[in-house]
Amino acid sequence: MTMFSEPLGTLWLLAAASGAGWMGKAAFIGVFVALIVLLASLPARMLGETECRPALWRNVRAWAILVAVAQIFIYTLWG
Repeated sequence: MTMFSEPLGTLWLLAAASGAGWMGKAAFIGVFVALIVLLASLPARMLGETECRPALWRNVRAWAILVAVAQIFIYTLWG
């Protein structure tokens, strides 16, 4: 266990010292932006919206996108 912990600790210290915190935020935001693109491009039949569009408060896609945007916002401010 100690064989891996020392090099990883050194890498972590180097990343922290170089100000690499923005890279983690960028990766996090990138994953959620990709999720939002995926949600926006899903066909309606995959979400059970075959007959007509549901009201906005019953739209699964809209709620999922809203939650992803909220997570990006919260992590950007307090992450």
